Amino acid sequence: RPQPSRFLIASPVVRVDTSQVRVVMESIQRSIEVHAPVEEVYSRWTHVEDFPLFMMSLRQVRREGERRFYWRAERDGLPYEAVEEISLMIPNQRIAWRNVSGSENSGVVSFDSLAPDVTRLTLDLAYVPDSGWHEPFALADRIERTLDAFRDLVEPSVMEELVSHN
Repeated sequence: RPQPSRFLIASPVVRVDTSQVRVVMESIQRSIEVHAPVEEVYSRWTHVEDFPLFMMSLRQVRREGERRFYWRAERDGLPYEAVEEISLMIPNQRIAWRNVSGSENSGVVSFDSLAPDVTRLTLDLAYVPDSGWHEPFALADRIERTLDAFRDLVEPSVMEELVSHN
């Protein structure tokens, strides 16, 4: 038979009603076709330090370990810093990340080979709207411009490589 506890701890009990607390994440998905082999598209996307070449508001990306990156950007004219962590890498198929500081967000980039020289790149971004992110329509527009700029960066280099081999 268990003995009753002889210690009484006098401390206030705090009860939190979590039934009314909801963190709602919004999501945006955008795709683009890139006229390049999936290996080339995936390889270019993994060069995270080159992101400022096609992400207009991004000023600097610095590697802080094998799967962590420091980002410095401007968001609506204000400085923004964050640390992103890659949570999944499947070569030539998928990369997933999450923000470990800054605005709450996570995402997945998928690479689908549609033909030997055509890849569909799909970006899925989940974010908390009140955590410093833009309105959904403005953010969707920014993502589309970013994907267009990435395609413009990748496609000429593929064409230059093809021309140099002929």
